[in-house]
Amino acid sequence: MTTPARLLDLKVLYVPHPCPILASEDWALVILGRLLDEGEAMDQSRWTFLFIGSVEDLHQQFTAYAARQFDQRLWLTAQGRSCAAGEFLRTLNHAIDRRTPLGAQTLLRCGIRTLSWNHQEVEAGSIDLEALSECEGILGGIRYGVTITTDADALLMIDTALRIKRESKQLSKSRSRCGLPMIEKSQPGLTSNRSPENACG
Repeated sequence: MTTPARLLDLKVLYVPHPCPILASEDWALVILGRLLDEGEAMDQSRWTFLFIGSVEDLHQQFTAYAARQFDQRLWLTAQGRSCAAGEFLRTLNHAIDRRTPLGAQTLLRCGIRTLSWNHQEVEAGSIDLEALSECEGILGGIRYGVTITTDADALLMIDTALRIKRESKQLSKSRSRCGLPMIEKSQPGLTSNRSPENACG
């Protein structure tokens, strides 16, 4: 049984339009959520990716996904209670109004330093492996990731995630194959590998 998580905070970042990989005049939005599993101490909370994609995908997919998470009590509010879809949407819209440009320093302050994908995801997105670094996954197997130190690394991470997502959709792959980047090893100051696997839509 999945442990409910309290959604303590939301942070919205954006890549200014036009974002080339979206092939439109749309922004690419990145939504980070600060989650705390029920029963854990506050210092165990972690920032993780809840959504990466266009504004259109946000309204068509992520808001419905988030509503299901609250309906099934997989997510709770910061106060540990359930949340109606309308209430969450107001919170999300407020976070979008306060959005800030994507940058390495913002991700690093949230403890996000390394993000990775499996070989199938990278292959589906026709990603150049030479642009990524190899690492061993927590469950074994080789992962391909981006280590974030500069703003260029942050943009490479978003570009890779969006390419994998786009190609997976064209190949009719399941949403869990759409390239949600996850940290592989839980280390001090890093995000957990327990990310919502379908959140990227």
